[in-house]
Amino acid sequence: MGECERSPKLPITRDVLTSILTSASHSNLSSRLNFEAATTTAFSGFLRCGEFTTHSSRNFDPSTHLTRSSVQFVPSIIAPSHMVLTVPASKTDTFRKGIAITIASAPGARTCAVTALKSVFEYIERPPESPLFTQDDGTPLSRNSELLHRPAQI
Repeated sequence: MGECERSPKLPITRDVLTSILTSASHSNLSSRLNFEAATTTAFSGFLRCGEFTTHSSRNFDPSTHLTRSSVQFVPSIIAPSHMVLTVPASKTDTFRKGIAITIASAPGARTCAVTALKSVFEYIERPPESPLFTQDDGTPLSRNSELLHRPAQI
């Protein structure tokens, strides 16, 4: 069979994330806020792709995917020092009890997930059981979403 050539998968560092956020283009403010919140939260929470996206936008299940109720700003959304993200289903959570991930705020940092999610909650009103991250048309963020695959100059 032989070995096939593979392109290397390089780690996303804070500097790379900053470059991605700076160079990404968006069709509207909602798209930008969702992109920034999804990428910074995934980075800060060390999330796997399947933990913050769906396989397709049509198979969203609130019992296994992130919803707005999965986020708790502490002590409040007005002035959060951190947030607790509860991932309802994960590869490492075999009994599906949910995993709570604490993400600290980094005020003023371009890569602050708490600030990015706070902006989404303040700008885009949706019910608690709706998907945490959405595409431009309001459907759940899927792993093959145009939002995640737009070309960026890094």
